Amino acid sequence: MKIFKFSVIFLCILFAIGFVIMATMIIRQNTVDILINDNINTLMHNVKYKNPAIITGVPVIKQKINCGYACIEMLSEYLGGNGLLTEEILFEKNGGKITASTNNGMYSEIKKRLPDYNITQYKNLKNSEMIDKIYDSLLNRMPVIFSYAALDDTAPDKAGARKWTLHYGMVTEMNIPGNKIAVVNPYGYIETYNLNDFLRASRFENYENMEFYLKLGFAAGVFSKNTVYITEDPLGYLK
Repeated sequence: MKIFKFSVIFLCILFAIGFVIMATMIIRQNTVDILINDNINTLMHNVKYKNPAIITGVPVIKQKINCGYACIEMLSEYLGGNGLLTEEILFEKNGGKITASTNNGMYSEIKKRLPDYNITQYKNLKNSEMIDKIYDSLLNRMPVIFSYAALDDTAPDKAGARKWTLHYGMVTEMNIPGNKIAVVNPYGYIETYNLNDFLRASRFENYENMEFYLKLGFAAGVFSKNTVYITEDPLGYLK
């Protein structure tokens, strides 16, 4: 009987500790959500952004295995990869595993596969900071991979409706005065957003009825919001 009581008390303590940790993470994520959602109205009138930043030549690839791998393939092809980093090759190099499902996993995979370029991951950026980094990268002729919420074109439910999913895409155009951002979606097409809708997607606010386990994933840092991967060309390959 004493052993049973001890076990119950021990389990209750573990449950309480787990609850406190989970609550702390959720509160911290709510604080982050508030901090990153700064006002971008002044950007519309900032002379820095008066000219659109547009990149051409990024191939539109329809993913076969994973959106992260597809984005790496598109970036590689844009940089002159000549088919050396296809989704299938990445899948094979990783022993039949998908390593780009989390933000840090994606970051590690890009750096590993494009060692001649400086790749930097920025997470939980303020809206204005993320817009600025994307704009500068596009001016430097580098498209920007980012994570966002998208409707899944590959797995509709029985009624044919698409479900929300965590996704990667690539920004190729930013026209702030025109309120337009163009994204190459690995589902095989280019989509356009206005600034507010783009930021709602990158903050995952447009993800309707997000599953609780994904909310915990954000709270635990497995996934992050307003996250971009900036590529720099130190050796001047694009010149």
